[in-house]
Amino acid sequence: MDEPQILIVEDDQQTLKLLELVLENDANVHLAESAEDALGLIDVAPNPFDLLIIDIHLEKGIDGTEFLTRVRALDSWGKVPAIACTAYAMPGDREKLLNAGFDYYVSKPFRKQELSDTIEQALVGG
Repeated sequence: MDEPQILIVEDDQQTLKLLELVLENDANVHLAESAEDALGLIDVAPNPFDLLIIDIHLEKGIDGTEFLTRVRALDSWGKVPAIACTAYAMPGDREKLLNAGFDYYVSKPFRKQELSDTIEQALVGG
């Protein structure tokens, strides 16, 4: 099987680097520091990515939830699994994001194993 194509939308450089390091041996990682940059990558992608990992609070432009709403509206992108990777970790935040269309939720700071398990679960569709 080919390496999965994963799009990470994250504006924090340290988190972006950490996510890239966690995934570099197991996936083809595409990085975007804003939702607008990510939409540009989606526009030129020959096929939908296999997974989206999205920060919610992006400093510039639209936030991660709005980004996901826009992606879900695109033909053939509606079923791409999405992980909310966010510092929003108050009671109810997980449920709010899952209700907003995310398939999975990982709070920051995350443990490498937690993230890896969530990614694996998302990629196998479970």
